[in-house]
Amino acid sequence: MSRCAARQLYKRTLQAAAKLDDPTNHPAKRALLLGLPQSVWHDGAQRTIQMPQKRHEFYAFINEFNQGELFKPMGQSAVQHVRKAWREGDCVMATAFEALRQINLVLKVSEWLPPVQQQQERCKRRAYALRISTKTIAPRPKKRTDPRQPQAQAQWGGCLLVGHPLASLLSPMFHRALILLDPQLKQRNVLTGFIINKSSGRTLGESAHSNWLPRFGGLQKLPVFHGGKEERGLCALHVWGDVPGCRQIAPGVFCSDLHKELEKGDYRGVDALKEKVKGYRAAAAPIRLVMNSCTWKKEELDASLLSNVWLPLEERKKPSAARLPVSTGGKGSGQRTAFASLCFPAVDESVEDSAWKRALDAAGSEVSILTTIPSLRSEFGKSFLKIFERRHNVTVQRLKEQLRLINRKSKKAADIDR
Repeated sequence: MSRCAARQLYKRTLQAAAKLDDPTNHPAKRALLLGLPQSVWHDGAQRTIQMPQKRHEFYAFINEFNQGELFKPMGQSAVQHVRKAWREGDCVMATAFEALRQINLVLKVSEWLPPVQQQQERCKRRAYALRISTKTIAPRPKKRTDPRQPQAQAQWGGCLLVGHPLASLLSPMFHRALILLDPQLKQRNVLTGFIINKSSGRTLGESAHSNWLPRFGGLQKLPVFHGGKEERGLCALHVWGDVPGCRQIAPGVFCSDLHKELEKGDYRGVDALKEKVKGYRAAAAPIRLVMNSCTWKKEELDASLLSNVWLPLEERKKPSAARLPVSTGGKGSGQRTAFASLCFPAVDESVEDSAWKRALDAAGSEVSILTTIPSLRSEFGKSFLKIFERRHNVTVQRLKEQLRLINRKSKKAADIDR
């Protein structure tokens, strides 16, 4: 290709990138650029499959801009990224053509996005209580110096996983989910958590075991939420640290394993919670009843975090911004931690994804632009599926190639051992 043609391609790519950065139409246009996962957890093999990418490949260009498979809003600019790639020689002609084609496709799909000027003004006036965590969520446990001492558990509590709006599209339970991590490990290298924003549509009185209904009393009117796919029984997340048998899993948030307590014949925790919820409306009580939980292997969670499938949020250090004033509408009105305010809102959550949106809003104006992406059931969703299906097909094809390569290497190793 001649220099004139290359210069023309560079100018057009810069013009398309400038339109992508322009927030006047919609600030979340950049989030529609989808990369490829660098690693994928394979349930059948129970291991992480690495997905290598070439340096000059288009998806490597996108992954570097997104800081992962999916877009993580950290103040990056598409124009600056194009200039940097072109200046360093990473953007070859094939990559530039594919980038220009993909950006134009995203701009065309973004025309279906509604204007969000009111959303931006509202986010600017907020005091942010959360931030995206930069620490490792699943660190390796330290080795024991004394074998008689118990294995130290990783402190994973105090972190909230917020689902990316363009992740888990084929799994409704995890799509736009809000998960509160539990620091207690069921076993080594396994992390547990509770989904706190997926209601089952039933109350405890409609879903609890008939033998235990008389014991629940006023708790029967409370709604039950889907905590995950792993069977764990009924748990209660609440703000009262003096309830017998509870443990703290996040700042200002405590967990009571009601199912285990009732099986052992210990009713002190249930009786204490019945007294605590008196005087509250069912929807405004600072308690969440969740059935079951989520579990991940360490490698599985690491792969998801690397791809930005989950955005880990933690409280800010500043005391003034770390708490949100919340009126509970009952006993105990006053200040709560940011995590407690998100887990136990003071108003009825009749709007879909309201808890998920409030969590991203509390993380800052840059992160809150992800809340402006509408549901995939809209006209935008039909157009976006074209981008998603193309990326999904490439991912499946490369995953199959990596599995074939792994099988060949394992067969060669077996032949050598023989």
